[in-house]
Amino acid sequence: MRFLPVALIAALFCLGPTYAVAASVAGHWSGALTRGGSVQLLSVNLTDDRGVLSGSYEIPELGFFDQPIEELVMVDNTIRLKLLYGTFSGFVHEEMEEIAAIAEGKNFRTTLHLKRSPSPAGCVSESVNFESGEVTLAGTLLRPVSMGPHPGAVVLHDSAPRHRNHRSYRVYGEIYCRAGIASLIYDKRGVGDSSGDFESASLEDLTTDAVAAYRALERHAIVQRDKIGFIGFSQGGWTGPWAASQLPNTAFVVMVAGASVPVWTQELHRVEYEMRAEGYAEREIDAALDHTRAIFDAAVDPAKWSVLENSAAIVQQARWAEYVYLPESQEEAAEWLLEEYDPEPVLTNLHPPLLAIFGGHDTHVPPSENVDRLQQYLQQADNKDSQILVLDSMGHGVYRGSGLFGTGDFPNGLFKWDRLEPGLFETIIPWTLEQLSQ
Repeated sequence: MRFLPVALIAALFCLGPTYAVAASVAGHWSGALTRGGSVQLLSVNLTDDRGVLSGSYEIPELGFFDQPIEELVMVDNTIRLKLLYGTFSGFVHEEMEEIAAIAEGKNFRTTLHLKRSPSPAGCVSESVNFESGEVTLAGTLLRPVSMGPHPGAVVLHDSAPRHRNHRSYRVYGEIYCRAGIASLIYDKRGVGDSSGDFESASLEDLTTDAVAAYRALERHAIVQRDKIGFIGFSQGGWTGPWAASQLPNTAFVVMVAGASVPVWTQELHRVEYEMRAEGYAEREIDAALDHTRAIFDAAVDPAKWSVLENSAAIVQQARWAEYVYLPESQEEAAEWLLEEYDPEPVLTNLHPPLLAIFGGHDTHVPPSENVDRLQQYLQQADNKDSQILVLDSMGHGVYRGSGLFGTGDFPNGLFKWDRLEPGLFETIIPWTLEQLSQ
């Protein structure tokens, strides 16, 4: 099969909106992306609904599952599809049942090669709505294909306004599901199809939502009621234990990059460790910390807004201004009251088994400020079934690489595919299964 130049392929898609979709293109395709001699496996699922083509893709090494293809067009046997690494233009060879395409970028080229293959078992997705006070939360239950009953897990959000299908959130539910654990992922309140207001939600509100999610799993026929736990990243490291403290039958809690210090203290750590990692002088770091403390003071006492306002005017001119918050009103500063939380009372009385994983390069939740404290709290709780682990290469996230998510010189860094942090889920899954087997 002779391939046309990419520029000519692109021109084919400007001919008009009439697409001739090959009937045979629907189905499961597996293959790989290739760049600079390195390979990353992926699979694609294509669906033809009366001539309208849609699809999703998976990159297991990244923990990407059921991610929608953002753009998908066919004209005769030519195809264009937009995936994580760019927009690919190429051909479908119906006789060979293969798809080959190329994405051009600045100083690099990524190729895509797929072959038709049997569909894997995967997971079953089921829509689940549940109430949390006056708020209705919309979620998806990811469960193994077999009817069970299965143990269950509630996947908790970080501080961002995440919807249930965001890849860095959904990955926990997908990998748990593939390990035989039914997992509930849901749109954070005020996000996606969930009602409520994300901006005004306190940490207590989000913990209430976590408890409601647990109760929803508890009611489901395919879930073992006495085998339900929590897994959460970053902010989920606060809400998970807090929710578990209200649910005596919680089977396990997993914290990934979750802090064991109060929220306001963690913010001071973020400012300090991020700036130090970037090489700022100690006097600049001290000034940033003073400004951050002024935010907390103004949150508590409106009379101190004028001090913060003067500080913000000065900080705006500083070269490190991007590392701190610059509230424009006392009301905006007062939003920090929604985050005022100290986990000590919860952690010193936490009885379910806890797995806490920290990143050795995490500047948001530095291990030096959290590990010893958490160990002391768990000792006070007489929690002997818990484990604390530091992954030296991990930062504040679940991905490692120097391309899309990480840093690295251009273009050489692009040839190193991003992937899930090695050792992360290789630790989480066996540990969780061990707790569930008891």
